[in-house]
Amino acid sequence: MPKKTSSRAEPHSAQRANPGKRKKAHSPSRHSSSSSSSGGAVNQRDADLVYFWQKFRKFAEGTAEKREARKRLLQVMARRSQVDSTMDLIGGLLFGSDEASKILNAVRPSGQPLADDWDCLKSMVRTYQDHCGSLAQYGMKHMRSFANICNAGVATEAMAKVAAQACAVVHSYDSTLDAHHL
Repeated sequence: MPKKTSSRAEPHSAQRANPGKRKKAHSPSRHSSSSSSSGGAVNQRDADLVYFWQKFRKFAEGTAEKREARKRLLQVMARRSQVDSTMDLIGGLLFGSDEASKILNAVRPSGQPLADDWDCLKSMVRTYQDHCGSLAQYGMKHMRSFANICNAGVATEAMAKVAAQACAVVHSYDSTLDAHHL
């Protein structure tokens, strides 16, 4: 007998079955219940975050090890936030704040390639990294956004200009925060 499903129940049950797919990836408290402590799988992009979170949790309060683990955890979280913020700002500068999210997050129909021009995609990623630093494993989640930037016809020169602007703004803001929090 076929199983009855409602469209309302599917997102909830899918989210419960796959907690690693939630939008916010930088919350260590999420990992404490859904990762290695419960034996669950950890998304590869989150491995470094989980590692530093577990180190932080294991050390006793007030120790140098706990302070160093906290510092490293905050650095990982700050870098993730920096990557996300720069991509949001780049999208806004290229497409305007009203259209940026729609364009960057667009999903092409099944059967279509991610990017029309793979050389453009490689060039956009290289341009981002030249101005903003390494994407690292976590930043790979923005690959669709880079492809969509190419698919929208943005020239590498335009990407270089906005990446330089966005990353200068985000890096200077984050440097100010680092001086006060780390």
